[in-house]
Amino acid sequence: MALIVQKYGGTSVGSVERIEAVADRILKCHQDGHQLIVVVSAMSGETNRLIGLARALTSQPSPRELDVLVSTGEQVSMALLTMALHSRGIDALSLKGSQVAITTDSVTVKHASRALMIVAFVPSWIKEKSSLWLDFKALIRTGR
Repeated sequence: MALIVQKYGGTSVGSVERIEAVADRILKCHQDGHQLIVVVSAMSGETNRLIGLARALTSQPSPRELDVLVSTGEQVSMALLTMALHSRGIDALSLKGSQVAITTDSVTVKHASRALMIVAFVPSWIKEKSSLWLDFKALIRTGR
């Protein structure tokens, strides 16, 4: 079968019920024999909440630190979705882009889609897993 890359935005994973619905869709693809790479956003409203916290501390947050902060929203979503898949018997694994050596140029939250475009270039050992969850964080080529 095929290696399929799916992306679910914040509204799609915005509640436990919606995460369950996404897990059911993924289960169907898995049962059809496909390998999956799934990219999830933070739950609806979470990114704005985190940016609001940063702006409460400083009017000019560091772009790097803002990315670190915002990525925590994606980490919550991917962990919850992976748990939902485990409960359905799927051997899923949640990983950040940096954990699978996905690299890009200097990407900040404003340009997250550039990192998403390279998500299909994953090491072969990853493809052996039934499912994989990545947030948009990637290491820039300078290693930072």
